[in-house]
Parts: sequence; C-alpha cells; structure tokens
Amino acid sequence: MDPIICFALPRSGSTLFMRLMRQCLAEDGSSVMFTGETSLLWQTVPVYSKLRRLQRRQDNRKDPELKFAPHYFQGSTAKAVASLGDVYRQINGCSAEQAWGFKEVNYGLHEDSFKELLAVLVEIFPAVRFVFLTREREAVINSMCRDGWWIERSRPDVSDRVDRQVANYRAAASDYSARSTLLDYDAVLSLDTFSVFLDGLGLSIKPEAFNTVVAKRLR
Repeated sequence: MDPIICFALPRSGSTLFMRLMRQCLAEDGSSVMFTGETSLLWQTVPVYSKLRRLQRRQDNRKDPELKFAPHYFQGSTAKAVASLGDVYRQINGCSAEQAWGFKEVNYGLHEDSFKELLAVLVEIFPAVRFVFLTREREAVINSMCRDGWWIERSRPDVSDRVDRQVANYRAAASDYSARSTLLDYDAVLSLDTFSVFLDGLGLSIKPEAFNTVVAKRLR
C-alpha cells in the first residue's frame, strides 16, 4: 500500500494529525502506521535523479543485463538502490499491506522545489495520497511567537513565508486533485469533518479515541 503524506507549516496541527492517524483503523481492522518527519524525504529528489541517470546509462549499454554495482552509490543512496519505496516502508516499520504514512513540516519551500518533490513521490508511489494541512495565518504566527520560533525574523517576513507555502499547498492540491486533500486545522478538530476525510481513505476512528487525542493537542 502506498503512503498518506501530510505536508504542513509549523504550528498548523501536523502533530495532532499524526496522533489522530495513529488511532485510525483500516477496513480490515488493522491499525495505521503513521510517523513524524523522516530525513529521507529531502534526499529523495537527488537520490531518485541519480538512480534515473544510472538507469539511462545502463539502458544505453550494449548488454542490458549488466547491472551497476552498489559501490556507485554513497551514503544514504546505498539504501535506495533496490527500491526507494521499500526504504520508506522499512523506515516507517510497516508491511507492504498496511495503511501507513508520515508528516512533513515545511518552512517555506520554493515553489519549483516543492513541485519537483511531489512529482518524484508520485513516480515512486503511484497511489500516494497527499494531505496539505493549513491554518489561519495569524494563528500560526501567534503560536510560533509564543514558543519562540522564528523570533529573529520580522512579522512581515514570517507572514510572507506562511502565505507562500499555503499558496504552494493550494496549487498542489489543484494539480493533484484526484489524490489530494486540502485540510484546514479547524476541520481536523471536528469529528464529523475528519471522519468524512477518513472515509475517503477507507479508514475510521472511534469517537472516544478522537476526543482523547484532541483534548491533549498542542495549542
């Protein structure tokens, strides 16, 4: 099964979303494996690009059966030789049949970089589902300021970063409309709305589990 990947700004409810997803059940009654940020995500594009280049070189050789040896790859790329998808599953500790996913917090990505990342993820995981989590700008900024985040930046600069990333999310949700959900923070706090979202994924959550997680959420 391909993953559910949640992208969110800081202080936009990504931890709440992750904890709720961990309480969800698939149609067969199995639990959902959902984790926090993974360092592999931002290595995906360069690793995948290297694999594609080497594959093209291999395809151009006279002997198509000749395989490139693992020593062509260094560091984290060595783990990606066989299958980037398998590497993700191993990191997240889930089986091929289990519903799974992870969250990623963005700190103001450039539009082109974000588009490239999503395109690569779709190639690696043909059935991937994206969740773009948003929250009202002032609520995000106030929460960050309360916790001392980005205190070295001016408020207009932080506002611009928030607006830019939300614009990225809205554009991505439109570009990948068949596999994406644009979810507002307040919608995550509503059992009815969140249940509708889960139903589209073939998942469910018990009301008591939902209420327990929401009651302990970060502000």
